[in-house]
Amino acid sequence: MRLTYRMFENDDFPGLQRLWEDATNWGGLSAEVWRRYSEDSPLGGLACAVAQVAGSGKIMGQFPFIPSKIGADGTDRAPDRLSA
Repeated sequence: MRLTYRMFENDDFPGLQRLWEDATNWGGLSAEVWRRYSEDSPLGGLACAVAQVAGSGKIMGQFPFIPSKIGADGTDRAPDRLSA
């Protein structure tokens, strides 16, 4: 199986929901939860890469980057926290 990797697009959401339902024990991914993390989080929306089967378009993986805030050397830094 050949995978391609790219940034998430809104049309990928149903495939992401299927991934969560089929491949995890996290439970379903609702539009509300996705919106909370992707658009409405206090530090800005997340960026998410997806792994997609070449040809079929099936989403086989995700790699979200969630904005975070840390202090280092007396200043605030804004790294992205990696998630599964």
